[in-house]
Amino acid sequence: MALLAACGAEPAVSGAQKAGTLSSVAATSAATTSAGSAVARTTGSSVSAAQPAAAGSGKAVEIRWQNRNGNDAVTAFQAAVQKDFESSHPDIKVSVEGLPSGSRDQKLLAQMAGGDAPDVFETWRGNVEQYAQKDLLVDVTPLLAQSKIDTSDFYPWQWKNFQIDVYGSLGQGNKVIRFGMPKYVNMMVLWVNKDLFQQKGMALPTLDWNQNDYASAMEKLTTRQGDQVTTLGAWIVGVDGIGREWARIAAWGGQIVDPNDPTKCLLDQTPALDALEWARHLIWDTKTMTVASSGLPKVGTGDAFWAGKVGMREDGFYPFTNAQNNASTKITWVYAPVPQGPVERKVEGTSDGFAIWQGTPHVSQAWEVLQYLSGPTFQATQSAVTGELPVRTSVLAKWKSTCLQKYPELEQVNLDVATQAMQLGYPQDVPEFYDDSDASDIIGKGLQALFDKPGTTTDSFRTVAQQVTDTERLKRAGK
Repeated sequence: MALLAACGAEPAVSGAQKAGTLSSVAATSAATTSAGSAVARTTGSSVSAAQPAAAGSGKAVEIRWQNRNGNDAVTAFQAAVQKDFESSHPDIKVSVEGLPSGSRDQKLLAQMAGGDAPDVFETWRGNVEQYAQKDLLVDVTPLLAQSKIDTSDFYPWQWKNFQIDVYGSLGQGNKVIRFGMPKYVNMMVLWVNKDLFQQKGMALPTLDWNQNDYASAMEKLTTRQGDQVTTLGAWIVGVDGIGREWARIAAWGGQIVDPNDPTKCLLDQTPALDALEWARHLIWDTKTMTVASSGLPKVGTGDAFWAGKVGMREDGFYPFTNAQNNASTKITWVYAPVPQGPVERKVEGTSDGFAIWQGTPHVSQAWEVLQYLSGPTFQATQSAVTGELPVRTSVLAKWKSTCLQKYPELEQVNLDVATQAMQLGYPQDVPEFYDDSDASDIIGKGLQALFDKPGTTTDSFRTVAQQVTDTERLKRAGK
């Protein structure tokens, strides 16, 4: 699976917030577990008994949790864990770690190979395959069966997406695992510059908007001085990778992969080609949209949207970060739903989650931590610290008021677009190919050529689709 721009990290506010590893609160390291606390340990499809601790050792087991948020969040989460989890789990000590500098995945894989990795780490559907294929994940399916978790409190579309086929799509006879528990929801929305709409006398986007309304607004919002674009209609971020663009294809009634054959790419079919042509036309023919920062109006330093030079930005849902980014520029902005396509409304919705390293000697304790992190108490804390959408319906009801307590100005930006999306259930994560890494690389190069290089035609995706299919079938054949 290719790394999804939609998943995980929010746009940076400052280098300090996202930099390096934060030293966590020290915890006593122990190689034993409390007597009688061991439960089944799952390693891929097998199940074996966890090692019990020496009776009466009295030592708390340390569970290392690698967190992908910024340093301030790591500090807040460490305090929350101590208050809300360790007080009721005296046999477990949780140490929260920030990200290392450089490539997280490269370093984490090296730690796993060396036998010294965090017990709990964060991943998502577009990232997890590299761990699952090497059997480095605990399949939580057996653990879940033994628990009393009310799974109906999770959003059905996201809960379903935590079940993955390691080597292909579900139902194709390969190993199916549940790779972890949900962390938060990210989804694609429109960021709308309300000032520019008002200057043009235009109504703001609504749930009723379709692709034609979207394109028409781009045209009206775009201004030029000679050949120079001074204000651009729309900036759609990250669609030169399949992790986000697949949803537009779905909105046109198309698919990227045959649901009955995970080796067959369907990007040569009419609905997919029509969706791709819609975007290509707006980028190169009308020049009212871009997917690349090179196509944005020049603003010197800073972000073109927050500088007031872009009418609409299609991107992830980051209310706290957006409030921080707008603190100095002070444009008037709102969220709106991504307009529906000719067939349906579909946007990328992520499956960011907490996973357990297969090599941990403390699976039972790590599972207790996962249940807490995906549970109502921590989900409420996480929302208060980061503004991220909680993964539980029971917490969603209070999420908006939590956001407004920290940033009252968010009252004016239509946060309801997120709760409405959770209720309507139109977000979805990218479907799987037999080998997503190869397929995503090929498709990504095709999208970059189509959207970033003038003169590339949509028909080029007939070749891309065949190349993906040929590569996937060779991979399935073991070649």
